[in-house]
Amino acid sequence: MISFIKLETMKKSIYLFIASILMCALVKAQQSPLAAGGVATSTNGSISFSIGQLFDDAYGNNNDMIVCGLQQPYEFYNPLPLQLLDFIATPNLDNIKLGWHTSTELNTSRFIVQHSTDGTSFTDIGNVKAIGSGANGYSSTDNNPTPGINYYRLKSVDKDGSFAYSKIVSVQFTVNSNQLAVYPNPSKDKVTVRGNHIASIQVVDNMGKILKTQTLKDATNPTLSVGSLPVGVYHLRVQTNDGKVNGVGFVKE
Repeated sequence: MISFIKLETMKKSIYLFIASILMCALVKAQQSPLAAGGVATSTNGSISFSIGQLFDDAYGNNNDMIVCGLQQPYEFYNPLPLQLLDFIATPNLDNIKLGWHTSTELNTSRFIVQHSTDGTSFTDIGNVKAIGSGANGYSSTDNNPTPGINYYRLKSVDKDGSFAYSKIVSVQFTVNSNQLAVYPNPSKDKVTVRGNHIASIQVVDNMGKILKTQTLKDATNPTLSVGSLPVGVYHLRVQTNDGKVNGVGFVKE
């Protein structure tokens, strides 16, 4: 009878430990998706139950110790040591000005400015070198915005190649048909002159010499090839059908 009572007592003790383990695992599973299972030890023996690597959460229960929760394999997102205070897009007559400030930088390498017309697919339009430490302010300009809504985001790149994205900002860009503009500016191959009823375009250097003339007929937003021009600053003399002449400058890279 005594042996039977001791055996029953031991069974109850074991059941209590198993129940504690399961409760502990349940609590950890509710607190974190990484936790499950546990290991229990006591002065009377030990019961093990494990999945994955032991998660270090322990507490005392009289003379016993119960360690519960197990860490499962997972993907951990480690943000860059950079704190971005703001990221703002401001429309102008012929471009969109982008500006941002950081309060903390640690080993930051550069910022890549990205543009999108749908808020999903982004392309790189600018690269700004980071100071890499402290609090700083930066700016960039989109000289070729799309009429309508333009979306922008920053890709912050660390010196080890890791990167993170900023929030996406959007801005409405309205084309002013009365405002003469040229884009992209600077340009390497071609420029587009934004305007209506254009009859001719002349390329003039900084000495006033006409280098090129393109005759048109009531053109809207015509394109001009500038790839053969040497690197420098030029002036476009644009004449409309009514005989009026306006000018706009651009940089040839």
